[in-house]
Order: sequence, then C-alpha cells, then structure tokens
Amino acid sequence: MAIGKIRNAWGRGPYYTGPRPPYLIALDVIARSLGLILPALVALLAEIILGLVGGAIGAVVTPFVGPLGSLGVSSFFDLLSEVIVVIAIFVTAFEVGSVMAGGTADLRRAWQITTSNTTYLAPVAAILGVLDFLLAFGRVPGGTFIVGLANVIAFLSAGFISNGTSPGVGRVLTWYADYFSLDGVSALILLVVSLLSLVPILDLLTLPYGTALAVAMVRRMP
Repeated sequence: MAIGKIRNAWGRGPYYTGPRPPYLIALDVIARSLGLILPALVALLAEIILGLVGGAIGAVVTPFVGPLGSLGVSSFFDLLSEVIVVIAIFVTAFEVGSVMAGGTADLRRAWQITTSNTTYLAPVAAILGVLDFLLAFGRVPGGTFIVGLANVIAFLSAGFISNGTSPGVGRVLTWYADYFSLDGVSALILLVVSLLSLVPILDLLTLPYGTALAVAMVRRMP
C-alpha cells in the first residue's frame, strides 16, 4: 500500500510521498532531525535521578518498614520512571509530526501539545505504570521483558494521537494485531525496538526511532 501525502496539524506540506515502508521512513525522520533524541535524553536523566532518590529513600526506610516496604518504595519509583518514559514518547511523537510535515522538531511546542492531551496520555501512563509497579513488587520473572512488550502500547498510542485520533488501549492492540497482515516487518521491528527502549543509553536512539516508526505505521493504516 502506497503511503500518501503526510499531513497533520503541524503543517500542510508532505514530508514524504511514495512506497517506502514505515521502518525506512522512521530512519529518514531521525536522520533529518537528530534533535528528536532530546526527550529521550531528558527522560534518561530523570530516570537516573529517580533511581538515586528511590535507592536512598529505600535505604533509609528499610530499618522501619523492612525489606517488603523497601521493595514497595523501589517499585513506586519504577512506576514513576515508566510514566516519564510514556511522556517522553508522546512528546517525541508530536516532534515527529512536525518533521514529517516539513518542519523542525520543536520541543517546546511538542511539550505544550502533550500537556493539552493529558486526558489521553494519563490512562496510557497509568496502565503501564501500574503494570510496572505490580511486576516489580511481585518480583515476577521476566517482568522487565513484559514491560518492554507493553511499551508498544505507548508508542502506538502516541502515534495515533499525533495523527489526530485517540482510540482506547483495546483498540490500539487490535489495530496492532491487524497491522501484521499489512506490514509484518515494521510491526515486528516496533516490538524489538520497544524491548530495546528499556536499555539505558541505547534508549536515546530506540525511543525516538520507535516513536517515528509508530507514527509512520499509523499514517499508513489509520
């Protein structure tokens, strides 16, 4: 299926027309604007700070609440870290929209649009954050792997809202399953990138690339 002219609220001009698959379009977008890594960089720094604060608080409260209480504190900070990642993905999605429309990655404007769409962002962040908390608190084997898979929801939800639609999480998952029959390569790459986005430092590339890929996928099959 050919990709038609790409348009959105950021501008009228198309960034790309033609049959290139979404996973290549995403590379084009990243190459055109390396500034897309800024939200991922901010998120990484915030996660480092949260990790240090959470570790310090856990060490202080352990004598009073025991190991289980300390685990609860650590799990809560895991929840906060996941929320930060989701926010970074949404901000990046709006920056990608700007680049695809022929503009530049405007971090300030992307942040403003993200904060004006909190009614859609909040449920996604809450679901993934609570999932992260429960998996960490329950010490579920492979919990990190599960969170990585679940982050596909964040990428695609951001892709949809960047394109002007806001389906629920259930609809996003159904759409993703259907997309495999259209372009299994892009769908599978998004899954792998979602897993790799949990790796520190590497996420500086995988987060913006995964977001650009999700936006391109949604534009191909709205």
